[in-house]
Amino acid sequence: QTHTHTHNSISSFSSSSSSASSFPPSTADETSPTNCTRDANDNAVCANSEDESARALLLTMIPRLDWQVLQSAVSDLGGYNALGLTSPLPSQRDLALRLCEEGDVQTIQALRRALLDTHILEGSLICRASAARFPISNGVPNFVSEIS
Repeated sequence: QTHTHTHNSISSFSSSSSSASSFPPSTADETSPTNCTRDANDNAVCANSEDESARALLLTMIPRLDWQVLQSAVSDLGGYNALGLTSPLPSQRDLALRLCEEGDVQTIQALRRALLDTHILEGSLICRASAARFPISNGVPNFVSEIS
């Protein structure tokens, strides 16, 4: 499956030893709340063990991300509402990192959703420089260009 993380890594030409198939990390308990805070409307927002696992992963990923590419990918996929996010991602990478370090549940959940839980099953990735199209079928991008 293709994740926005994969798109981000490809678009920013960063190298990573992780493969797209290793995301998201599996956890034994996905439902038990471990950390609760209150949002701006005084609603309880609780993190679970999956969020805690994601937080650890996000803390290693965020410094390596091209934040503008991530923002662009979210926009290309229809914006934060289309991805099921309740609010936009933080505007700057350093802010996102700080909020994750502090355990901000909304930020962790939003980043987890955008980077780890978003799957492009069908469609195309389009090179902004050359307009080359790379089809995605059954979640697998095909980066092999046909030689004429």
